[in-house]
Amino acid sequence: MTLDLKLVLKAGVIWGVVAIILIVVLQFVPGASGLGLEGVTLATFATIFAGVHFSARSGTNNILVGLIGGMLAGILAALLLIAAAFLLPMIGGAAANVGTIVSALIAGVVGAVGMEIIKRV
Repeated sequence: MTLDLKLVLKAGVIWGVVAIILIVVLQFVPGASGLGLEGVTLATFATIFAGVHFSARSGTNNILVGLIGGMLAGILAALLLIAAAFLLPMIGGAAANVGTIVSALIAGVVGAVGMEIIKRV
C-alpha cells in the first residue's frame, strides 16, 4: 500500500483553486446564486471531486489507498477554501458552508468511494 502524497496535493490544490475561481466568477454573474443542487455548495463540490480526482488517478486497485487519499485531498481543498475566505470576503459564505474539516473528510471519502465503485464496475 503506497499513498502518493504528490497526487493528494495535486488533487486537493486543483479542486480547491477551481472552487475559489468559480465562487469569485459567480459573484459577478447576475442570478447565479440560484444555480446548483439543493444542499451542495461549490465548497462541497470541490471536496468531493478532490476525492474523485485522487481515486481516478491513483492507478492502484487498493480501495484503502483510494479512500485515504481522497479524504486527504478533500481536506486540502477545504483548507484552501478556508484560507481564501480570510483573504477574499466574497468567499466567506461559501467556504463557511464546508463547516469543519470533518465534513470535508466525509465529502472526500464519498467522492473516492464513488470513483472506486465506478472503477470496479
